[in-house]
Amino acid sequence: MNQFTGDGVMALFGAPLALEDAPRKAVIAALAIHSALDALDAEVRSANGRGFQMRVGINTGPVVVGKIGDDLRMDYTAVGDTTNLAARLEQLAAPGGVVVSESTRRLSEGYFDFPRTRTDICQRQGHSDPGLRSAGQETASGRIDVLTESGLTPFCGPRFRERRAARSIRISARWARDSSRSWSAKRGLGKSRLLYEFRRRLADVPHSWFEGRCASFAQTTPFYAVIDGIRRRAGIDDQDDDAAIAEKLDSQELDAGGGLEWTLPFMRHLLSLPSGDVDVDALDPMTRRSECSRALQARFLREARQQPLVLVIEDFHWIDAASEEFLAFLADSIAAASVLLVFTHRPGYEHPFGDRSFHVRIPLQVLSHQAMRQMVQSVLESDELPTGLQQLIAGKAEGNPLFIEEVVRSLLEEGNRWRRIGCALSRARYQRDQRSRSHSRCPDGTNRPPARWGPNTPSRLHR
Repeated sequence: MNQFTGDGVMALFGAPLALEDAPRKAVIAALAIHSALDALDAEVRSANGRGFQMRVGINTGPVVVGKIGDDLRMDYTAVGDTTNLAARLEQLAAPGGVVVSESTRRLSEGYFDFPRTRTDICQRQGHSDPGLRSAGQETASGRIDVLTESGLTPFCGPRFRERRAARSIRISARWARDSSRSWSAKRGLGKSRLLYEFRRRLADVPHSWFEGRCASFAQTTPFYAVIDGIRRRAGIDDQDDDAAIAEKLDSQELDAGGGLEWTLPFMRHLLSLPSGDVDVDALDPMTRRSECSRALQARFLREARQQPLVLVIEDFHWIDAASEEFLAFLADSIAAASVLLVFTHRPGYEHPFGDRSFHVRIPLQVLSHQAMRQMVQSVLESDELPTGLQQLIAGKAEGNPLFIEEVVRSLLEEGNRWRRIGCALSRARYQRDQRSRSHSRCPDGTNRPPARWGPNTPSRLHR
């Protein structure tokens, strides 16, 4: 929270500390504010006949940040067109609504529903931002979810080691007992993609899949990673009220065959619902936490007895302490159980399994130059690329698949720059060949076109 301005507030995401996915986190925070104010709005409306709602405007862009003031008062703040436009977007928002700029929508596209609900054009110092959108509910929780909808880039390059590791884990999912695997790599090297391919290849293997994802902003939220998996498994979304969530939990217990009804009050407690059990409510926090771990363990072991269980936790480097403690407890108690634990994390994180014999760590490697070339050709749908463009992308990406996609997307957004480069080089070669051939004609009296403009030349370069 940067400033309190009477009846408003200003929050900064990505300053003074840089954040991953800062635009997405800002939209999540805006939607959470409205969700949290629903109860207060109903209370104020019933007491005074008037509601209590907020408007939110979000913009993304460069700002000037620093300390402003004098010896008596010094404030850290951000100034510039970006903050001014955010303030104007807030004025355009309806009570209880969120309006984002085109830049914010583009950077968080796919994660939220962005219906175009207004045609206002916000003027700012001679410029305009016509693409205003209202932010709706969250539709995806991870980048791989967004890419799956829009289309994934094919596997490129000799990543045989990673594929072989995925095949070995697939075999483990069928026969292994009490085993654990972790993929370790920097951001963007393909941990989530490899996990997606692993699950896709498990389609013909009878198994039960439980997947939870950690978040950088939830490292202090107890059991966040496990709760995320519970919500995914039960099909719980942000629009469900307490009654709907409780009904889904009860239905899930019935589908599993019953016998563990005593765990339901603890499951409700984890999901911030009334437990419905006075004995559970009377427990002290530490006892209730340990009983929640015991209830989760019982439910996972029941699944493992019915069919092999694959328990996946992504972004383990952001895991909260309670989830980490529970998973270590679960790993110590699943001997002879058909459970495969799979984790993804970044280098530098020390997982709680240490050097235990059942755990295997698989590091992912960067792409080779040939693999990068194949990936760029796949993204651009072209087999003929100027050498300068290849070197530019390779130098920027440094073998990171995510960075390759982002660099190519940036080039495409900056006026289809790669097409202009390709056309300029092709025209230069054509003019050079024409000058050299103007003094020597072919036997048939014509000038042959340069080889560059052959049948395999992309139609984009022709245009």
